[in-house]
Amino acid sequence: MKYFSQQRRIFDHALVAPVAARFEAAILCSGYILALSRYTQAVLDKISGTAAVRDVLPMPVDPDLFSPKPEARVRGRIGFSGRLDDPRKNLDLLLESLACMHKVGQSVTALLIGGEPDQKLRRRVEHLGLGDAVEFSPYMGPEKLRDLLRTLDVFVVPSHQEGLCIAALEAMGCGCPVISTRCGGPEEFIIDGETGYLVDFDPVEMADAVNRIIGNEVLRQRLAERARALVLRNYSPDKAEGVFWAAFEDQFPNFMKAT
Repeated sequence: MKYFSQQRRIFDHALVAPVAARFEAAILCSGYILALSRYTQAVLDKISGTAAVRDVLPMPVDPDLFSPKPEARVRGRIGFSGRLDDPRKNLDLLLESLACMHKVGQSVTALLIGGEPDQKLRRRVEHLGLGDAVEFSPYMGPEKLRDLLRTLDVFVVPSHQEGLCIAALEAMGCGCPVISTRCGGPEEFIIDGETGYLVDFDPVEMADAVNRIIGNEVLRQRLAERARALVLRNYSPDKAEGVFWAAFEDQFPNFMKAT
């Protein structure tokens, strides 16, 4: 909330927050709640004032759709997928990291998937001298997204906060290592030196992590293989269905017996 405008913060604090807090706590305590990550579980439990969340339901990633295609990879291309106009996504950190790499002669480019940039974002790209290094793409459905993710050398999550970050999991399914800030949900599947790297909100640290991966093909290949393996192991449709039906049977045991 602190990343919104002052007017928005005043409105949220005075009107939205008190009303929403009462409704949220009541709803969370009235049903069988599943969270998308341990991070969101902790947040929801804090809101409710009790252990309201029963389990974590992993967001399923289709491993047949989001699959690797090594020959599509563009060396030195880093990527992002998400709403470009959402201040929580913290795109400026990614752009500053890219600028750091260019200052030391790294010919790295960025593909930002998520719509048309506004004038403020375009000006920021130009101010950093990245006009020829940044490409924008609209979101055009899962197949097109998959095709774009396959072209990436590294996927980057620069966010201030993420409940999970499905786009990062989809990139990992495509065999792409991920570099993420320590922003919540991604900390569950970004394992340093295994599936990618976690960094602080520091453009130099993020740039160093990117360079570490794109400058070492053996490391990049190992991270890519382990990233996909983690998605297959922890975020498969079968695993998600298992958690869901276990919760359903626990909540509606008589219904399950009747069928």
